[in-house]
Amino acid sequence: MTFTPPDPVAVAADARARLDQVNRDAAAAAETAHRSSHAPLTLLPALLFVFEGRLARLPYFGCNLLVVVGAGLFALFGVNFAEDGAGFAGIPLILAAVVVGLWGGLAITVKRLHDIGMSGAHAWWIYAIILAHSGLSRGSQLEGAMWVVHFGVGLWLTLMPGQPEDNEYGRVPDTGGGERSP
Repeated sequence: MTFTPPDPVAVAADARARLDQVNRDAAAAAETAHRSSHAPLTLLPALLFVFEGRLARLPYFGCNLLVVVGAGLFALFGVNFAEDGAGFAGIPLILAAVVVGLWGGLAITVKRLHDIGMSGAHAWWIYAIILAHSGLSRGSQLEGAMWVVHFGVGLWLTLMPGQPEDNEYGRVPDTGGGERSP
C-alpha cells in the first residue's frame, strides 16, 4: 500500500469553495439579522468580519465607535498586563486589538463603500491614509495635514448618502430604525 499525496490544486479549490460558502452563509445571516431589530448580537460578527453587502451611515458610525473602543480596550488591557509583569499574557490582547481594529474596520469600510456604490477596492487608499497618519512621528510637519485628511475621509464615509436603490453589492440597508435609508 502506497501513500498518494492529495492534489494541491484540488485541495486549494476545495478550500476556496468552502470559504466562499462560509462567506455566502454569513452574508445571508447578516441580511436576515439586519432586517430584524431583535438580533443585534447575531449581526455583529457578520458586520465586523464579512466583506460583502452594504452598510448605511448610522450603523457605520456605530460600528466604527465599537471597533475603536473595542480595539482600544484590548490594547489597553494588553499593555497593562505587560507592564504589570505578566509578560506574554498581554500579547494576545494586543494582537486581538490589531485584528479587531484592522480587519473589523476594513470590513465595515468596504461595506460602507458598497453602500455609496463604490468598489471595496477603494479601501486601500483609505487605509493607506490611516496607516501613513499612524506612522508619522508626533510633531511632524505632516501630522496636522494628515489629521485633516484622516478626519475628512471619515466624515465623508459617515455623511455621504448611500445609493437609494439596490445596487450590485446588495439591497438597500436599514438605517438602524427599521426603515430603508433614503
